Amino acid sequence: MLSPPTDASRALQAPWSPRLRGAALWLALCAVSCERQPQTLADCDDLACRVAWLEARPDLPREELRVALKQVQDPVDRELVIMRLVETQPGRTAVLCGLLPQGAARRRCTAIQDRPHLWLELPSGEPEGGRLGGGPTSRRPLPSDDVVSPYADVLPVTAHCEATADPNSCQGLRARGAAQAGDPAAAAALCRGMSDDRWREECLFMAAEEAIDHLGVEAYKASSELCLGSGRFASNCQVHLVILLASRLPAVAGVTGDWQRALAIADRIQSTWLEVDPAFGAVMLGRFWAEVTFRSIMASLVPAGDLLDVLPSEAAPHLRAAVAWRMFRDGGGGDLDLDGWVERLSVLLQARAGVPAPCTTAPLYDPVEDFWGRDGEGEEEIPALVYISTARRATSEDLAEDLTICVLEAAARHDEGGLDIVRQGVSSPHPLAAWTATRLLDRAARTSGDRKGQGPRPKRRLDAEVGPQRTPEAR
Repeated sequence: MLSPPTDASRALQAPWSPRLRGAALWLALCAVSCERQPQTLADCDDLACRVAWLEARPDLPREELRVALKQVQDPVDRELVIMRLVETQPGRTAVLCGLLPQGAARRRCTAIQDRPHLWLELPSGEPEGGRLGGGPTSRRPLPSDDVVSPYADVLPVTAHCEATADPNSCQGLRARGAAQAGDPAAAAALCRGMSDDRWREECLFMAAEEAIDHLGVEAYKASSELCLGSGRFASNCQVHLVILLASRLPAVAGVTGDWQRALAIADRIQSTWLEVDPAFGAVMLGRFWAEVTFRSIMASLVPAGDLLDVLPSEAAPHLRAAVAWRMFRDGGGGDLDLDGWVERLSVLLQARAGVPAPCTTAPLYDPVEDFWGRDGEGEEEIPALVYISTARRATSEDLAEDLTICVLEAAARHDEGGLDIVRQGVSSPHPLAAWTATRLLDRAARTSGDRKGQGPRPKRRLDAEVGPQRTPEAR
């Protein structure tokens, strides 16, 4: 028996009224007969014609779209037109949601608005494992093309949703219920019953999230297999599973017992991919530690090196990056030069804050700008690492060099004088640090609108490029 969906899930897939379902059936029948080409919306005499007219004008200005929709007098018909546009053109939700009355349809529209990957033009991902220097190939990692979902050939199931006002909503609701109940095969079958590619892939994405939300790390393997079938959202899906797992951990350093959970999650991520795609697994593991350390440092009152005592060595480079980021965000460095900032970072990492009182919640930020999105000529030999969460940086086994790289990366994105510090790095005795400084300066010169130290802007959701990101309350 399928377990009931969460409130957040129900908001996305709530059923509509019997009258609205009837209108949907009428719309489907009428659409066949609407062959004329109206010049204005006023020329349309029926609902199907209005929908077709609006769908053909995705760039209609905001106010004109509002006026046009208000011409649909019947509130049920207007709701159906709006939700049809939401389904086919989710990038218009910012306007459309405000035209819906309070209720299930508006909640679903708002939930879709919070999943911007549905309409953003996302860069293509790349399979991992081809870099000579190791580490992520790009910020959108993918498993090898040889790794196929075990649910790729399950027979589609329609769950008697064809006669509902919104078959995709109906299918998705049932699929997430199956995922909550620990039946990924049933979830995949329900998702595969959708005819539209985008919503079928989104269904698999959400089913994978739902399993992690309700079953935790025990569902990671099955969820990652659902993600394999999510097409254009596959990279977002895989990365977001790691974000969900990281969000379940304590945000305060020094709590040794609780951090055993982090070690258990890391072991599960590694073991899931060890025999299938170890290169991809290593990138996911790095992303996990980047998330864990950044959340902890941003939630602590004082940035320090406590986590070095409780997490494995592979988490240390991520902690250095997080503390450097926090160091520049907090400011107070005065007229320190590059060497002074590196020394300050070293002192912070050597300090132990004990168990400081945490912030109420770890703040959420826009994605960190990726200043090294792809390898240039010869750069595939440079050791790479996930940076903070959504970017890459060079890394070094030499501690002094790695500390310098962390300072340079943080300086380039924060303080108004950050680029002055980066310029000092060009003459660094550490070759990877000097290369990092040169790359950062070149990026600043090529990007007229670079944010030169504005830092991350606080926001209500996490990064859109990685996928649908929800506040802890929404989960």
